[in-house]
Amino acid sequence: MGNDPTSITVTDSEGFRLDYYLATRFSGKSRSYFQRLIEDRSVTVNGVQGANARRLRDGDSIVIEWPIAPPALQPDSSRDISVIYEDAYLIVLDKPAALTVHPGAGTAEGTLVNWLLHHDPVSFGAMDDDPLRPGIVHRLDKDTTGTIVVAKTRAVRDRLVALFRERKVKKHYVALVRGIPESPTGVIETLIGRNPRDRKRMAVVSTLGKPASTTYKVIGSAAHGALLEVAIATGRTHQIRVHMDHIGHPVLGDALYGRSRASDMKFQRQMLHARRLAFTHPVGGRVCGFEAPLPSDFVDAMASIGIRKLL
Repeated sequence: MGNDPTSITVTDSEGFRLDYYLATRFSGKSRSYFQRLIEDRSVTVNGVQGANARRLRDGDSIVIEWPIAPPALQPDSSRDISVIYEDAYLIVLDKPAALTVHPGAGTAEGTLVNWLLHHDPVSFGAMDDDPLRPGIVHRLDKDTTGTIVVAKTRAVRDRLVALFRERKVKKHYVALVRGIPESPTGVIETLIGRNPRDRKRMAVVSTLGKPASTTYKVIGSAAHGALLEVAIATGRTHQIRVHMDHIGHPVLGDALYGRSRASDMKFQRQMLHARRLAFTHPVGGRVCGFEAPLPSDFVDAMASIGIRKLL
């Protein structure tokens, strides 16, 4: 059983958004925390599942189903993770492959969050309003490598979340894909949602999905594959992997979306790397840009299909 639900009758709405209103009512919990609760269908307004952007009115009845408090996470120093940049407010890391960002069902140890709790227990241990995701503002898939930024205070976390939501964070990837796209550049714009036949997968859908926009450019090619520079304006789950498969050029090594062939078995993971990340620093306002070098397995994969140009 979960914790007892909390019921609120709104008397001071002032037209506030649901997520903002709840964050003002519960000072120990952040706006991003409530956004996740709402997205997880744990908040209702007048008996109907809420939406973050819903504007409240006096008299509305809110019910919050609180999640069960998770067990305390253990610090973990077993992974070697390169720090690209760090200050008192945030840290930018070069995430290696085979590393899950935060704990979830069946994964309580060995995540990036466990490493963060070892690296800076004071900062990340203090954000106890969402202890499974302290400071996490975006994710990379377990086998995707490269740049990821993590906040070290609640205030910075909320500002970074806003930058991502407002599409003010520039995210550039490189990907090795099967075959060569007919057009050397392209923009893929679709809706992405849960695959109706497999809830573990995402898919391009015609309805009930979220808009997703991906831009690509071919920057290297060989007989059986191409190296792409990819930029995403949105951050949907598995977006690049879904879009590349959608246009018939899946990311090499992608066992989930890649329509595996015998020739792909030599790749131990999807060949996708978050090369660059740029945003306005939440404290001070300077424009920051960070890069992560291509990992050795990515360089080896390029060479194995005949692409030898290094970025």
